[in-house]
Amino acid sequence: MRINLRAGAQLSDRFRKLNPQVGVPSLQFDDGTLLTETMAIGCYLAAPQPSPGLFGRYGTGQRLYRAWPWRAEFAGLLPATNALRNGEPRFAKQVVRPHAFAPIPPRVERGKAPSDDLSRAPDEPVHGREFVATDHFSAADISAYIAIEFAAWVAMSGGAKWCDQSRWVEATRARPSVWALA
Repeated sequence: MRINLRAGAQLSDRFRKLNPQVGVPSLQFDDGTLLTETMAIGCYLAAPQPSPGLFGRYGTGQRLYRAWPWRAEFAGLLPATNALRNGEPRFAKQVVRPHAFAPIPPRVERGKAPSDDLSRAPDEPVHGREFVATDHFSAADISAYIAIEFAAWVAMSGGAKWCDQSRWVEATRARPSVWALA
């Protein structure tokens, strides 16, 4: 089912029956199995197309593919989300997995610091390379792009600030798969 987050559809009784944690993404299979984690859903969706592989091949490539999405999520996306949830008045009474919590103002500044670190990393990991993890577009690129753009969207950072990183963000932004999401 499509979920309109702005309208709060994830908080509806219908969606709560599917996912009591009221979180997105959520992918339910015919046997009732529910996946709610982005990387688990990504691995499932990527499996039928193993080459070149969104999650890498065996060896060094796979280690890098698995490491960078986590770094992007923990250093960028999660702190940005925390700052947004605690700093925006429109989220003051919103349910966050699955209980309502009052905003915690110090989490706004704490959330900004790691996101700024991600956008300030001096061209790491794209210095001299076209892609984040290795020689082709992967889950690492997707995660890093989302983290940088989301942090910029919530006005926590100016987005990519370094030469190679800015080049990489612009190249990623120009991909047809990114435009398909708009």
